[in-house]
Amino acid sequence: MGRVPNRAAAIVMMVALVASASVAAIIGLTASPAAAATKGTDAITAYPAPGSSLAPHGPYYRLVARPGASVTQTVHVVNQNKHADAVRVAGLDGFTSDATGATYTTPVGVATRAGTWIVISTPEMSLQAGEARDVSFTVHVPPHAAPGQYLAGVGLWVPLASSPTTVPQGDHAGFAVTLQGERIIAVEVVVPGKTHASLAVTGVKPVAAPDGLRLQIGIANTGNQFTQGTGVVTVADTKLDAPFKIDTFVSHTSIGYLVPWTRTVVPGSHAVSVRLTYDGDKVTTWNGTLAIGGALQRTLQKSLHDTSVTAHHALAASSSSWSPLLGGGIAAALACIVGAVVLRRRRRQAPALTR
Repeated sequence: MGRVPNRAAAIVMMVALVASASVAAIIGLTASPAAAATKGTDAITAYPAPGSSLAPHGPYYRLVARPGASVTQTVHVVNQNKHADAVRVAGLDGFTSDATGATYTTPVGVATRAGTWIVISTPEMSLQAGEARDVSFTVHVPPHAAPGQYLAGVGLWVPLASSPTTVPQGDHAGFAVTLQGERIIAVEVVVPGKTHASLAVTGVKPVAAPDGLRLQIGIANTGNQFTQGTGVVTVADTKLDAPFKIDTFVSHTSIGYLVPWTRTVVPGSHAVSVRLTYDGDKVTTWNGTLAIGGALQRTLQKSLHDTSVTAHHALAASSSSWSPLLGGGIAAALACIVGAVVLRRRRRQAPALTR
């Protein structure tokens, strides 16, 4: 039976994909330097309490439970900040990230999968500076749960401040980003019975990115067991031969894996081959053709141009005001949201990022 590796499922501190981000116009205004503002929530320390049922190779929960069973565990929570903090605790869904590897619901998300099995005894609390507390949670396995591996998590975070960050108005360009920190401990639930992983390629399509076209490979694990492996995508006429690693792939999840392809749109009929190897000796292959021409070619060319221009202006307009210590983190956050935000002269709320 597979396991979630330490990298994917151990205690994880993540910047939860800009749970709240506001962006004011950073393109086409005046020559005034862009003003940038960032803030973030406090981090909370948490780890499984002594006596917890843990995985043999990582500090995360691994529970074996039959359908209809309930298992209670405890998480030790510590506020190591120098002031009191409100803390929220919730059950999270675990799934596969688009780069492969396990990831989890963000604080703005709502669990709909195995995260709904988790009931927290104290979902909201206030911790004084230096205060520690044990919080119990119970995993209720549905009576009709099928055999297999399921991934959930316990998430702990300090809610975002209610007061908004002020950004420049008028002809002054600027942006503001609020980063939501989240502490996550994975919860793997194993329902006894026969298990297997089954990776399948569901299709391949070209998509535009700031640095050129990429191939988006649809991959699904239709089995009931986590798996790992490797893959390779080949497009002979463009000399693409790109191997990639498949990190933890959660059961019953699907992703769109991106592989860099060409710098420009290359018209024609391109034969594409994908080969996935997993669980040591299992192999899945997919062969198809991408016909790029006509309306699709024009759409890709426009998307490639628009994406490149938007990213260039966004980063250039904001770079003059970034602190060297913050620039890398803000650049990464901005790169994630720039494609989803319509830049306007007035302040607007950016939509939450999708996975």
